[in-house]
Amino acid sequence: MCTAVIEVPESPDAAVRLLAVRDEDPGRAWDAPGRWWPDRPGLIGVRDRLAGGAWLAADPAERRLSLVLNRAETSPLGLPQGPSPAGSRGVLVLDEASGRTIPDPPGTANFNLVGLSRTGRGSRAGTAPDTTGRTSSPVCT
Repeated sequence: MCTAVIEVPESPDAAVRLLAVRDEDPGRAWDAPGRWWPDRPGLIGVRDRLAGGAWLAADPAERRLSLVLNRAETSPLGLPQGPSPAGSRGVLVLDEASGRTIPDPPGTANFNLVGLSRTGRGSRAGTAPDTTGRTSSPVCT
């Protein structure tokens, strides 16, 4: 399970503290924090070698940070419907940290996306289409 603990101080001059653990797939290859995305030169993040996205990324100059917490699914209904495979949730992290608009629907499996910036903080839960009417609640709001 992916877990994040974020301390946002009352004073805007104090630092935000983040403790994040991503253990969904400990064997999945990743690269240490770096500037891995030439099309997003301001971003520093932990790159997923398989999909090329990130589970954690920040733009220090813009004071933005984003991370994704994948939501476990017990059936294939949590995956996007249709002929194309699910997109990478790691791209959502890059978009959020870059200040780009996130598509709605995002075309990925279910997730919770957390974003922090100098102008505010927020989160978003993404639920893939489901034809059964089942709903799920985000663990981070």
